[in-house]
Amino acid sequence: NSIWPLLAEKAWAKLFESYGSVENGYDGDAFEAISGAPVKTYQWDCASGCDEATGEVWQMMHAAQVKNWAVGAGESGHSYAVLGVEQENSNRYVKYYNPHGT
Repeated sequence: NSIWPLLAEKAWAKLFESYGSVENGYDGDAFEAISGAPVKTYQWDCASGCDEATGEVWQMMHAAQVKNWAVGAGESGHSYAVLGVEQENSNRYVKYYNPHGT
């Protein structure tokens, strides 16, 4: 299950002949091109309240996990593969893969 980000990244780079040519791209383009599945993008800001926005994002990630959909997340040109989400009591956890290793 956690190998899919590596395979998706390699397949996308092969389409463009190198990893360098796909650097700083939009991961949604890669998901859609490789899988043929539709991609939904969600962006939020905390102007209307971070708790409400965070709750919406959590619900979407959890629903995607239940449906076994691929999920990515990112900020400032850096993308992560979301490998899973879980909740223990009131604590929420996101397990992610950082392809850059930092």
